[in-house]
Amino acid sequence: MRKKGGQVFLIGAALFIMIVVGFTSLSNYVLPSSTDYNFDLVASNIKTEMVSVVEHDMQNAESNLQDFVDKTGIHLRNTYPEASFLFIFGNTTNATMINHAINTESLIEVEGVSFTSADDTVTLNSPVNTSYTIKLNGVDYIAKFYTDTQVYFAIEKQEKDEIFVGFA
Repeated sequence: MRKKGGQVFLIGAALFIMIVVGFTSLSNYVLPSSTDYNFDLVASNIKTEMVSVVEHDMQNAESNLQDFVDKTGIHLRNTYPEASFLFIFGNTTNATMINHAINTESLIEVEGVSFTSADDTVTLNSPVNTSYTIKLNGVDYIAKFYTDTQVYFAIEKQEKDEIFVGFA
């Protein structure tokens, strides 16, 4: 009888440890994001490409940036149909902001600039030494215009309770 009491104790202790480990594992389990958007990388890649187009245009006295922005906008609408995105580019004489969203409520907010439709373009005169504040998920990002051509890109998408953003 005595040997069986020790066995019961060991089995009971092992069961207790397994239950504690099980509850600990459950409480530490984190649900992964429903999707994995790396909009920082998307924004960085698009800005890098915009800078390359600007450099090419400067070397060859061409103007391909608007065409690049138009084609990239079409690609982004097809790839991320529910995302809002904003292109900002310009030089010492004017700046262009192209804001795209599925509706006016989801437009990316730019302080001091008003957009009237879900797919709107605004041209600003003489933007040199002017900063524009872009709000993405409650965080302010600054787009500052100096004397040379400047390019910025922002993207934002809300999915369920998560907001994915990128700015470059």
